[in-house]
Amino acid sequence: MLEPIDKLRGMCQKKDYKKTGNMMARLITRDMALYITRLLIPTGITANQVVFLTIMMGIISAACFAFGGGFMMLAGALFFQLWYLSDHVDGQIARYRNASSLTGAFYDFYAHYIVHSLVLGGLALGLYMRYENLGILILGLAACFSVNMVSLINDCVYKAFYNGLSREEKDLTFRAGSQTAEKNKIREGLPKKIFMFMHKLTEIHVIMNVVTIAVIVDFFFGTDLILFETAVLALVATAVWVFKLARIVTAKEVDRKYSEFFRGR
Repeated sequence: MLEPIDKLRGMCQKKDYKKTGNMMARLITRDMALYITRLLIPTGITANQVVFLTIMMGIISAACFAFGGGFMMLAGALFFQLWYLSDHVDGQIARYRNASSLTGAFYDFYAHYIVHSLVLGGLALGLYMRYENLGILILGLAACFSVNMVSLINDCVYKAFYNGLSREEKDLTFRAGSQTAEKNKIREGLPKKIFMFMHKLTEIHVIMNVVTIAVIVDFFFGTDLILFETAVLALVATAVWVFKLARIVTAKEVDRKYSEFFRGR
């Protein structure tokens, strides 16, 4: 007999799922995804198979956006939202089946890059099809490239951490709480708050919701809001990854963060 939602919540959700992650995931998406998880558990589907299905949703979303028409843009936004919702299901199923693994986490992370690239690339192509302007295509592709560059910086930091751990000849202890302290330091001062706001605009759930609102407004009111949103995203995301990369390299932030996260024992 399938467990009720309340029991599944304890089995499938992370212990601190209401405290970590972005606000949308904490307050809405994780709880909504649990109902999909409940439907899928009896089918025997695995977490990796769910990840594959999320990639298919991303491909459908990208294809719809690429057509550039009003209805297809709406369909693209719908599948974009469905992708984000289903992206929370694989982890829940893995925890239910006690099948969580680093390989599964890797596959999920890698799928994000596939979907982000395809969807934003499809949107760029769709805007080109709608306006028949090469400059708009370049702008859309710049947004796609820059959003991925922001995410890639974070991933490369942890790859550098792995490289550092592999070279260490002594045992290391993780220093809990250093990440929270670092976030608090980053948010001090108005310039840093502005940068954090710009950084937030490059997060995929924010992009997804802004794109959805823009295509709905465009469809019903005949505006060009999605074009304006893409232009802003291209400029903001480019500024964020260039500034972030320059700061990390010049200030040797990876070395400092490594020392904060780990210490010799």
